[in-house]
Amino acid sequence: LNKIKKISKKIEEYAGNEEYRGVVTGLNEAFVIDEKTKELLVNNNPKCIDIIKPYLDGKDVARYGIKSRNRFLIFTRRGIDIKKYPAVESYLRKFKVDLTPKKNRTEDRGRKPGKYKWYEIQDSTAYFEEFEKKKIIYGRIITRPRFVIDYDGFYVSAANSIIHRPEKKNNCNI
Repeated sequence: LNKIKKISKKIEEYAGNEEYRGVVTGLNEAFVIDEKTKELLVNNNPKCIDIIKPYLDGKDVARYGIKSRNRFLIFTRRGIDIKKYPAVESYLRKFKVDLTPKKNRTEDRGRKPGKYKWYEIQDSTAYFEEFEKKKIIYGRIITRPRFVIDYDGFYVSAANSIIHRPEKKNNCNI
């Protein structure tokens, strides 16, 4: 163990303390889509590709590898102009009742109260650019280690977290 410690770097030395939680949509049934749905949306409106991101949930991150099920995230972050993406707006409209933020927690349907529009993902995810970078993805609640290096810009569910190596930290590459 001491030999390993001598030649290894701690994750804090490598990546710093920047940890980011995965995306909380508030209704994955609406925002997480399969490849067929992605193709339909993009064929309907090619601009949609700008907000449809490759996606991994907790089960997709395995020990040292990705078990992708070819799913995608409709990433309608706060402030998006949904009118630029009519195919996505039309698709999400069928979930509108369940996507609309509740006025209070006692209502039966809808997402948690908040200052977001019905078609926007629930949490602001202001750090969304971090998903586009090379990073380490790991499960947040796990019974055994699940870490993977992502070179492909996957967005991840809240069951995962990400860390990346800031470019100025050191000379190591992942």
